[in-house]
Amino acid sequence: MSTSTLNNDLMKILLKRRNMVIINDDKNIYDIFKDEVTRCIFENKDLKECCEIKQFNEDLSVTIKINGIPIDFGNGIYIYMKNKKETEFPIDLATRILTIVNEKAEKIKAQMIYALSLNENIGNLGYCMDQKMFNIVAALPKEKVKTLSDFLISSLKEMVGADVRYYRPLYPDFPSQVIDMKDSQLYYNALIHYWFNGTYKPYKKMNKRNYKPIKNTYKNITIGKEDDLHQIMTNIMCSSETIFPKDIEDLTTYCTCYKNFLDTIPERIPNKENLAIITNMIININEEFPINKISRHFDIVTDVLRLAAVMSNESPTLKYVRFKSFSNKERRILMSLLNNCRNRVEDFCKYKNMWQRVCERIHPMKIYKLYPDLVDDMVGSYKYVIEKKKIQEQLHNINKVHLSYKENDTHQTFAARVEKLLNEKKYDKALTLLAQRPGIFSRRLDELLMKVDDQKKVLEIFEEIASKVSVKVLLSLKGYFQKRHEKLMVGVFLIKETYTKGSRFDISYKQITEEEHEMAIKELEEEISSLRQKIKENNQLKDQLFVSKEECENESEILEIIESIKKIDKDNTEINEKIENALINIDNHRNEEENKNINKIRLFIWWTNTKNGKTIDIDLSIMIYDENLKDLGHVSYTSLKNDTFKIYHSGDITNGGDVNGNGAAEFIDFDPKQIIDCHGRYIAVSVNSFNGEKFKDLDNCKFRWMEREDLNSNDLFDPKTVKQKLDLNIDCTSTVPVVFDCKTNEFVWIDTSLTENLYFVNIENSKTPMNGILYYYLNPLKDNLYNLFKLHVQSRGGRLVESVNELSEGDTAFVSCLPYKRINGVKYIRPVDLDIILSEYMTTSI
Repeated sequence: MSTSTLNNDLMKILLKRRNMVIINDDKNIYDIFKDEVTRCIFENKDLKECCEIKQFNEDLSVTIKINGIPIDFGNGIYIYMKNKKETEFPIDLATRILTIVNEKAEKIKAQMIYALSLNENIGNLGYCMDQKMFNIVAALPKEKVKTLSDFLISSLKEMVGADVRYYRPLYPDFPSQVIDMKDSQLYYNALIHYWFNGTYKPYKKMNKRNYKPIKNTYKNITIGKEDDLHQIMTNIMCSSETIFPKDIEDLTTYCTCYKNFLDTIPERIPNKENLAIITNMIININEEFPINKISRHFDIVTDVLRLAAVMSNESPTLKYVRFKSFSNKERRILMSLLNNCRNRVEDFCKYKNMWQRVCERIHPMKIYKLYPDLVDDMVGSYKYVIEKKKIQEQLHNINKVHLSYKENDTHQTFAARVEKLLNEKKYDKALTLLAQRPGIFSRRLDELLMKVDDQKKVLEIFEEIASKVSVKVLLSLKGYFQKRHEKLMVGVFLIKETYTKGSRFDISYKQITEEEHEMAIKELEEEISSLRQKIKENNQLKDQLFVSKEECENESEILEIIESIKKIDKDNTEINEKIENALINIDNHRNEEENKNINKIRLFIWWTNTKNGKTIDIDLSIMIYDENLKDLGHVSYTSLKNDTFKIYHSGDITNGGDVNGNGAAEFIDFDPKQIIDCHGRYIAVSVNSFNGEKFKDLDNCKFRWMEREDLNSNDLFDPKTVKQKLDLNIDCTSTVPVVFDCKTNEFVWIDTSLTENLYFVNIENSKTPMNGILYYYLNPLKDNLYNLFKLHVQSRGGRLVESVNELSEGDTAFVSCLPYKRINGVKYIRPVDLDIILSEYMTTSI
């Protein structure tokens, strides 16, 4: 796209992550209108001498003083406030100006057609240009709008899943077809479908569906800058959490497509797993490895070990690593980084067996002359460099050597020294030693408080070192101690890389309680009363000004009075808009019971077979739980409907079809209100790879969900109703991407795997760990984003404002979605901007 120096791949990253596009032309349509009207007036000698342009408005109107008389021009008319002392009104001049304004306004409206057409097209995909972007796009020539349109439409289709041509389930008239069909017929159709290896479809014809207007909330797209993209990449690299596969994909694209990407590498990369991933990326993309720029990030040899694992296409968590044979270039890089590390001997011992396998691949003795001290450290840690004969000669002294080594404190690891001091109840020395490593001290704080009698001293030491502890650990401690004395229903232990690390919450349309409704209504009514009183006071002041105007003889004072009256009218208009919005909000709160019926949920998955032609069978299922996480049943390919909860499955498809074809889809519909009415609460969504293929090995597998008012009307798939899209590429065969809380109308994004890598995976053999996992994520021992941001506001000496109107340049606004009209200089942060949250609010000290 010609509107930026970045290529389309980089522009897509900015659009997906920030809802931003880059347009180098910064002139908007109203600037053109202003320039054209100004030029025409001041090119005319008669108009130039008697006219003073006061204000241009966004409705293509303009206020101009003619011989000192303020006149509003717009919508084909002019308006002015008549003064009894005026003897002559410049009708001729006003008519000429009106002609100019009308002519330029019509021209501008014609120019807007292309931007309006683009906005309508992206509206069909659930998006909308914000005010700033629309004004700029409206000023672009037709060719540039066309280029922008091509980029936006294709990118947004990919983002919402509309790039897939065909979503046809097993039962094309789903859900009514499944609702009306007997269980025996559903079973028989499924049986035939399996006999024909997933190629038989019981119905070919699709009945015509009723089409109704769909109520939808649009996501705003705004104008961004190239620096926004660079900041995103820097934020990802600065993340306190291990970055996700999508982050790695975006970083790889960025490093490949942006030639100066090394300049954006931050001074500090806090997460060591991310450091290994990013360094490996640089090694693969750069011909010359920038050792001077990278080596400062590697402090300990375990960091290099993680890099060696990633270079071998293994996990940086160092679980089940099998190292490859490294090239000479890779060996030199690893040894150079190791030479830069401190405390080498202790860390070599920590992963002794793993380092032995690494050294078998890099042959350190071959470069002894370059790094003699480093190689000596490795020789002192491993037996592989000692000849077998010498080992046998020393076997009779092994017990003596072992005891000598064990009693020698200088050779003990840090963890061993701490445990020894705690076991011997030398708590003062243990606290002093632990204080050298604030992170470990913090993680063991609860244990220390239980073991050490002098709890006050423990807390005093913690207070001294707390500023050196990461925000992530501090927040975990805060969440843990807040619920420390609560009785937990279950104990949950998450094994690293068996379950994902965290959870994120999407608050697209959360419901509130009746008490909160009543409180909100009361506050709105008080606000309306106050606003109406303000209008009353303004009108009284306005009456006084009219009296003063009639009595006044000074022309300049009359003009000042007129301006004051106009300001009062404008203020009253804004107040009336606030009153109208407040009344609408009151109606919404009072009609909440009716509004609860609006949002019904349609879940769906789409997939294809693999490139090598292997048949893939993906199954979409849901599990139903009550308030106490008691299992109330499920809906899956083994049970296509639950008439009690009115949950319906579109039918099991066992063949995804050609990788470049239309693919296959399964849908599940449910109504949150019906779940609550039947004493349920949670809907856990499960996606299973039946044949045991891991999701990361599939070419195409996507999960999405939509909000619909009427599930039986319109197309099965409507892009603008898609609320979330997830590409399933995790290293497992069964995953629970989200849980729906029907009581609060929240989707809880947990993105966790539930089984080992089994064959014939279905909902029945995935239920065992579900209760504990759900309890962990639905009742987390963690703090939430609101408290995190609130802590940052307090620590930075800021304040929370009551409304958007109080925001000004330099402020930060935490919002659920981008507003249509952004305030210049205000930084907007959404819950989905994880790169900002993890890099700026989870790594710095509060």
